[in-house]
Amino acid sequence: MLTFDLTFVISMLTVILLMVVSVVLYVSYGFKRRLNICGKHVLVSGGSKGIGLEIANQCFRQGAKVTILARDENGLKEAVNYILKENSATGSSRESEIIYFPVDVANDLPTLEKIVSQAENQLGPIYGLFNIVGKAVCHRFLETPHEEFDNMMKVNYQSTVNCTRAVVTQMVKRKEGFVEITSSMAGLFGIYGFSAYSSSKFALLGFAQTLAMELKPHNISITIAYPPDTDTPGFALENSTKPIETKLICESGGLVSPSKVASSIIKDTLKLKFSSTSTFEGFILRTLTSGLSPPNGIFSVFLEANLMGPLRLIGLLILTHFNKIVRDCNTKRTSSKSK
Repeated sequence: MLTFDLTFVISMLTVILLMVVSVVLYVSYGFKRRLNICGKHVLVSGGSKGIGLEIANQCFRQGAKVTILARDENGLKEAVNYILKENSATGSSRESEIIYFPVDVANDLPTLEKIVSQAENQLGPIYGLFNIVGKAVCHRFLETPHEEFDNMMKVNYQSTVNCTRAVVTQMVKRKEGFVEITSSMAGLFGIYGFSAYSSSKFALLGFAQTLAMELKPHNISITIAYPPDTDTPGFALENSTKPIETKLICESGGLVSPSKVASSIIKDTLKLKFSSTSTFEGFILRTLTSGLSPPNGIFSVFLEANLMGPLRLIGLLILTHFNKIVRDCNTKRTSSKSK
């Protein structure tokens, strides 16, 4: 009569289960093609400056036809001139492949839909969308003007919804395309002073996760990017109102160039990754909050599964450090008031 050691049986069943899980994950997430935007039409919202301008520039350099949207027409003209100058070797022969439209994408959906139709008539079907429009305000919660909470949701969330709605209808019919959504590292981790801003950026993750599930059957990929503090005109304005606590917390992450962030976003989007980060700090935050987000690939699944525990401990150390900054600043402020 055959007898089996229970420990051996459990070990074998565990091995078999892991093999089955690995095969399922590899079939689901291991086969990833890379998109090619050469000759394709790409739309960039918020493309007149900062990260959006660099994304438009780099997409044009890769051979894409580019439409840029922003509110300021003069800024759009300057952006187009900058891109053509940066690509002077081929720019003169491709001037007709970059166009712009002034529009408030957060508040004027009917006009936006007409513009998208017009852009497609000029440059062909839109293959990809980069949602870069965004703005940050930074105040302590009780010092934040109440209207800024609505404003942040309109600029950072509703603008993304509107642009995506305007282009995805035709993408679904063609069964191809990609949508990039720009959140922030503050959209993964609530930071002192960003009660209005972080909330609007957190909302984009739920939007991106939902779209990824809904649009996958239509062969449309979704990428959400979490850029760090970036050296843009918008950052300079944001920095002017930051409480000292926020400045000290954010200084630990440094300042990254728009060109580097844009390159990272484009690369990850074309590789069909769901989430995109540009720095090691961003990688830590993304890993800690990956949860039920679609994985970037089979390798990232095993990396996250093995790193999430240790990174949780590291994350707590970082949080403790940030709380110490807040406590010390509060103590110093209280002490100065009592003098």
